[in-house]
Amino acid sequence: MAADTNTMPPPDYTGDAASRVFAVPELLEHILFLAVTTQRIENPDYDEPGPLKMWPMAGCAIVSEGCVCLFQIQRVSRAFRHTIHGSVKLKRLMFLAPQENSKLLSDRSEPEPGMELHQPLTSLLSMMCLTEIEEAMVIEEVDITDGNYTWHAFIYSELLSVSETPYDRALGELPKGWRNPEASWKKIRICNAKVPCALNFRVEGEFQEDDEAPPFNITFRFEEDDTLDHAFNLLEGLLTVLSKYRDKKIAMDNDQRAEEDLLHDTPQSEQSSQKAMTAMEKRHDKKRLQLERAFDRALKRRTAKIQESKSSH
Repeated sequence: MAADTNTMPPPDYTGDAASRVFAVPELLEHILFLAVTTQRIENPDYDEPGPLKMWPMAGCAIVSEGCVCLFQIQRVSRAFRHTIHGSVKLKRLMFLAPQENSKLLSDRSEPEPGMELHQPLTSLLSMMCLTEIEEAMVIEEVDITDGNYTWHAFIYSELLSVSETPYDRALGELPKGWRNPEASWKKIRICNAKVPCALNFRVEGEFQEDDEAPPFNITFRFEEDDTLDHAFNLLEGLLTVLSKYRDKKIAMDNDQRAEEDLLHDTPQSEQSSQKAMTAMEKRHDKKRLQLERAFDRALKRRTAKIQESKSSH
């Protein structure tokens, strides 16, 4: 009976065909490039953001969904690492190599015109869940004047009104190793254009006096060579201050409600009750104003400290 050639390997088969292919840098580069570029999706406008961890960074994907993540796959072997770090094509997919400005400006994946040259910052906001999909932050306007870029971002009240703090909500599920000093993402520049440009990133919170945060606005100035590490530190600082204010505001509101309940339960004339209630509300308004001023000082102080730390390195 003739041998089944479909199940029997050829005589010279050694079992390492894949290894031989991967040992050729040009072939490995082509395979990885095709695998990564076919998994990119356009701007998600639905609840599930798709397979990318740091949308729209095509090279950073969720492996458990069968995708290829260049940051992780470079650990497979020295050949993989050398191929990835020696390939401009692959490094562009990781935002580790600059793109032509014209190429970036033709990209329609960004939600607002004018955001194309700073895609790495969009990816960081996505990783931190500071997006419109997460009901946390939205870029409502992009202003370009004489080559100067300004993003106008607004914080949703939902970021503060849930059970967890803004800090835990945005940073609580960052992947293991995210904060490692040698993490590759830290070296990525916020502007991945060949001719880079600076960015003013203005963050506002148009809250009411009874919300868990006061009205505020702050502008983070990013220079052409600033990295995601610096951007992360500034955003983390904002979330830290917001979380501390939120906890203090909730505690203050609880104290006021307890005082109101005590006043209602205390037998007294209507005139005395109204007088006591007015005095209590004045005390509460004064405390709230003091807390708002403390929030403003803390945010400016924290931001200045991070800026100074960057300048000293």
